[in-house]
Amino acid sequence: MKLSCLCAALAALGLASLGQAAEDEFDKSVAALRAVGGEGRGNEAAGRALQRLAKGGADTLPALLAGMDGANPFAANYLHGAIEVIAGNTLAKGGQLPLVELGEFLLNKSHDTKPRALAFELIRRVDAGAAEQLVPGLLGDPSVDLRREAVARLLGQAEGLAKAGNKPAAVLLYRQALDAARDLDQIKSISGALRELGRKVNLTRHFGFL
Repeated sequence: MKLSCLCAALAALGLASLGQAAEDEFDKSVAALRAVGGEGRGNEAAGRALQRLAKGGADTLPALLAGMDGANPFAANYLHGAIEVIAGNTLAKGGQLPLVELGEFLLNKSHDTKPRALAFELIRRVDAGAAEQLVPGLLGDPSVDLRREAVARLLGQAEGLAKAGNKPAAVLLYRQALDAARDLDQIKSISGALRELGRKVNLTRHFGFL
């Protein structure tokens, strides 16, 4: 083997080793955050891990979001903090967040609802237009936070139709919003609007269905 080829091969092996080491360090740091518990258990190790993770690039965001799956509230807060720091630093420096990967995470309903909602918020920071295009598909989402976004959009559309005098169309959108709504404030708002349009609403039956 020529010397140049040998050097290239050794360099490739070195880079691969460094990459594996970095990946191992990342996994250990995430594990340290996930090990946090009540009464301060694991806080010291988690603090060090948080500092290491916060220095990472935006490409680590999907993996950190995935780390929130099944995490207890204490661990989820630490991971959320790391995500916010990385995203904030990246955007402050004029960098970009991985929009496609965040979108794929959001659309994968096998992930927990809280990290998916956080992924949506990150997408909205980067591209509000893209986030807006995703909203209609969230109407039946298992995440209450994401579903609320879609219900709010329907409410706005229904209000616009009612003001324009198209009451039948407004009633249909309000009905669709009521079927999807899970938050009490939205349900009350929708039922009030329907009553103003002369439609009866049986909230007892509605909540019994839910």
